[in-house]
Amino acid sequence: MKNEKIKSLKSLLLVLMLALTWACDSGDDSGPVEPETKGPISGEVNLYSSQGVPTAYEDMTVTIVGTSMNTKTNNRGKFNFSSVDFGEYQLEFKKEGFGTFYKTVEHNKGFSVNGTVLTTLSLGRISNTAIYDAIPSQENGDIKVRVTTIPVGTSTDPVYVTFFFDSEVTVSNTENEGIKGPIAFFSGQGTNEVTITASELASMGFTSGETVYFRVYGDSFHTNAYVGAAGTVHPNAKTPGSSTMSVVLP
Repeated sequence: MKNEKIKSLKSLLLVLMLALTWACDSGDDSGPVEPETKGPISGEVNLYSSQGVPTAYEDMTVTIVGTSMNTKTNNRGKFNFSSVDFGEYQLEFKKEGFGTFYKTVEHNKGFSVNGTVLTTLSLGRISNTAIYDAIPSQENGDIKVRVTTIPVGTSTDPVYVTFFFDSEVTVSNTENEGIKGPIAFFSGQGTNEVTITASELASMGFTSGETVYFRVYGDSFHTNAYVGAAGTVHPNAKTPGSSTMSVVLP
């Protein structure tokens, strides 16, 4: 009787071992999980007039530069690329009447974490502010410029200007070593004076005895600024801007 109980116990243990082995073998046999190599890129764009007033958010074309992938923002300014290989990309944002903006994106997040989500962008229209005249002078190392714009800025409809500085005569809203602006004109006066202090010029890297070249452009509240090959680009600046001015720093 005792031997029969021992045999029964051994049989039960054998059955349990076989069941455990079967359970392990019948699990996920798909092999190791492949690492994610692609995922979505999404974001949101808020669009504004040149004075910074919200406008229609839809139909801005977003393109992944160097690929055939592009999409448009919806009426809430949202866009999405559903599946993009991991890597570094440059996104182009373009809409008629708005200065083209570029943003570099490090894309390394897959579907399990909702992919790469860009911070909300605020982009504006191209400025319609023309520079009628700009007259420079110097005072104790500061540069003072009397700027006349068309139209004139008022408290309810301000206009904006941006100054660009460089050590070369080719200074522009795309080629520069320093920037001041956008600066709002809202006094209702046709001509406004802007001061660029000696300390501001020094922070841009200019030194005593150096010739500083500069120009002023009508600009927008949201400049759509990005770093280009030869300086910070303000694509919303109204070209051609003022003529090139220069001073020699004392």
